[in-house]
Amino acid sequence: MRTLMREPEVRDAQVRDAQVSGAGTASPWRDLRTRLDGELLLPGDPGYRRARQVFLARYDDVLPAAVVRCRTPHDVVTAVGAAVRVGLPVVPRSGGHSLAGFSTGTGVVVDLAPMNRMDFLPGRLVRVAAGTRAGRLNRFLTAAGRMVPVGTDTRVGVAGLTLGGGLGMAGRRFGYTCDHLVAADVVLADGRWVTCDRDRHPDLFWALRGGGGSFGVVTSLSFATRPALSLSGFRLRWPFAVAEAVVQGWQGWIRGLPEEFMTFLALRDDGAPGSGPTLELYGSALGTEPEAVTRAVAPLASVVGTPPTVEALWAMSFRDSIAFWDGTRDRHGWRATRSECFDTTVPAEALVDEFRGSRRLGQNRSVELIQLGGAYDAVPAPDSAFAHRGQSFTVKHSVEVAADAAAGEKELAQQWVDRSWESVRPYGSRAVYPNFADPDLADWAQEYYGANYQRLQEVKAAYDPTDLFRFPQSIRLPG
Repeated sequence: MRTLMREPEVRDAQVRDAQVSGAGTASPWRDLRTRLDGELLLPGDPGYRRARQVFLARYDDVLPAAVVRCRTPHDVVTAVGAAVRVGLPVVPRSGGHSLAGFSTGTGVVVDLAPMNRMDFLPGRLVRVAAGTRAGRLNRFLTAAGRMVPVGTDTRVGVAGLTLGGGLGMAGRRFGYTCDHLVAADVVLADGRWVTCDRDRHPDLFWALRGGGGSFGVVTSLSFATRPALSLSGFRLRWPFAVAEAVVQGWQGWIRGLPEEFMTFLALRDDGAPGSGPTLELYGSALGTEPEAVTRAVAPLASVVGTPPTVEALWAMSFRDSIAFWDGTRDRHGWRATRSECFDTTVPAEALVDEFRGSRRLGQNRSVELIQLGGAYDAVPAPDSAFAHRGQSFTVKHSVEVAADAAAGEKELAQQWVDRSWESVRPYGSRAVYPNFADPDLADWAQEYYGANYQRLQEVKAAYDPTDLFRFPQSIRLPG
């Protein structure tokens, strides 16, 4: 196994070796295979089918020219050099959870999953290899009494989560995952392996905090950690008959909640025979006892006029909360997701009527209202690439059908999620959380990045002038 020292001069020597070695050979893939510590998988190779699959089966028909499972930064440099020589784009993959399928493509997929080492650094920092999943990082940190806000799904890749922002149960108290990033190591299009922070390549560091994966392959990230506070987790249900009152009341109720509270309000329907729509309020309150949660929910219950059923309400450690909120499936079927942020009230009947008005068996539907505000707004919008500060909540509309469902069923599912999204579109901020990537979003540059997009284009031109890291919604080169 190659060991990369971190001194710049050693790093530059390895970069030069990776760039020129093998140039001009008859088979770039054969040459690449011989120089990897990791694994190269090409169409027809055993393991290629599994290696190309991502979280959503919707994208199973995408066939990469190659999947490189990297074990070291040297592997990443070598894979990027090979992609340049054969004229193919590079697709970095951390966890493979892009809702729009941007974790795969027809170019060279650089799969970072084998790179998952974590190390504590001086100053209560943690350095995380880019293939690390959120659950693994949480377990590592909480064992030492520390944490970083990293979402609610243990399988999500920390790198992708950070590059698009990073919502989580601790977010309203501590901010987005990207707000905790203090440095990153990145392999660039020209093969350089650089470290960026506030002093070194500060423009690239700015772009990586919410600007997505258009600039290079991130190989490691360093975060400022925080104390792992205990919390109270809660899951409450109301009859769906009072859904309009709950949706309307929740929007006012959240404006008065302390920033220790993070809440989600979910309308769900699994599309199974004999079942029906459900309404669930869930979330957490950092450093708060269960009795305080009960007192906090009382005003909402009063407005609704019906008390909720308590499904779960108990104090827990931050470590235990990881399992409490986690999902149950490693892969999902054919799914479509659309979303938007809001800083004003949405008419509840618009959402609820569309949700229950056209139920269809086999369509697993959900509409989630996700609370924002608090520490999410602590960093001014121009100070990082993440532009959407000052929003009250975001609404995520999702529908899933079986991966092998007929094309007509998938089209009907897409039509429903479009209608649900459009039902509240007139009230939205035209701001979309970048990690809820939407392949059908027409004005995606403005809606993901707002006023920060022009600066992102300038960073793109400086670090990826040949547009090597391109995908349908990658940052465009200026002009």
